[in-house]
Amino acid sequence: MMLIKSTVQKISVLSGTMLLLFLFPAICKAGGDSFLFEIQSLQSKGNNQYKLTLKCLEEDANCGRSNRMIIHLRFNKSAFGKQPFRELTQENYLKCIEKLKEQTRKGGSFRFGFMGVGIYRISGKKDEYQSNGLAELKENDGNVTIYSFANPI
Repeated sequence: MMLIKSTVQKISVLSGTMLLLFLFPAICKAGGDSFLFEIQSLQSKGNNQYKLTLKCLEEDANCGRSNRMIIHLRFNKSAFGKQPFRELTQENYLKCIEKLKEQTRKGGSFRFGFMGVGIYRISGKKDEYQSNGLAELKENDGNVTIYSFANPI
C-alpha cells in the first residue's frame, strides 16, 4: 500500500511539473550569459539600425575561427510578442546604442550578453547575426551589462 501511495505522489509531482512547463515555456528558455568583447566598429545603417563588429576575447563566446562576430542591431518590438520583457523598449535600445558608441570611443574590453537565443545567424553570411533588441541588465556580480535579445523569453 505504501509503495502505491509513493508512486502516485511521484506521478502527481511529475505531472504538475510537466503542466507548469507546458503552460509557462519561458521557464525553460529563460537565461543568458555575457562575455568579454572588444568593439572593432559600430556603423550606423540608418533608421536606428547599426552594424556592430566585435572581437571575441573569451573562448566560450562561440565566435568560431575568425574570432569575431558582426551583429546587426535593430529594435523590432514585434519579434517579442504581446508581452515583451519589460526592459525591451525603443528608449532602452537607444540608451544601449549610446553606451556602445561611448565604449567604441573609449576602447578596451567590455561585457556584452545574450539573453535566451540572443541573436540569430544570418543565412549565407559568415559570422553575421541579427539582434532584435538591446537592454541593460544587472548581473549577479552587480555590474550592469548590455544584453542582446532575439525573441520572446
